[in-house]
Amino acid sequence: MIRAATAIALLLGVGCGTSTSAGDTSGGGSLGAGGSSSAGTGAGGTPGTGGSSGTPGGFDSIWKRASAKVYGIDTAAPTIPVFDTVTLPPTNVQGTLDGRTTDIYEQIKDDQLITYAFISGDVVYYRAKLPLMKAGTDGYLSILGDASRTFLLKNGQLTETVSVIWGTGNLSATTTFNAYNDPFPPSQWPTQAVDLP
Repeated sequence: MIRAATAIALLLGVGCGTSTSAGDTSGGGSLGAGGSSSAGTGAGGTPGTGGSSGTPGGFDSIWKRASAKVYGIDTAAPTIPVFDTVTLPPTNVQGTLDGRTTDIYEQIKDDQLITYAFISGDVVYYRAKLPLMKAGTDGYLSILGDASRTFLLKNGQLTETVSVIWGTGNLSATTTFNAYNDPFPPSQWPTQAVDLP
């Protein structure tokens, strides 16, 4: 059986390129929902400018994580999956650094996923870019080894589905994002961005 914290960390870490912390809410061969996302600081980088809000409700809007459904099945000990929705807090506690909170937003622009993150107390915020492939007329896709991510606009929200195959584990998370309509970056963030490699 796969430990929930390890499985969710792998799922979100490989899928999202971020570090995570998660609670263990597993039962049987499936994982219950849990976890929160956070971004690491990385090294190096170049100063830059913030994002733009784009078309309201379009892929190029700035998006804020609202909730997530996380589950996994150990194919060596299958059971009926347990689904639950987790409402994510406005900022997320980092599980692998020094306990400071991280505020994260995403945007899809010019066929790239742009992730913006501010770690409490830092004098800059961070920006990471990941190339995406167009999937039809209404979606985007990223595949890295046994991990895949899809992005769709659905009911005025951005929906991201991450899937990872790990040993006998089949792990999946669906995150919904609400459009962020205020000026970006938020007023409590520094004005300088650092691009992560």
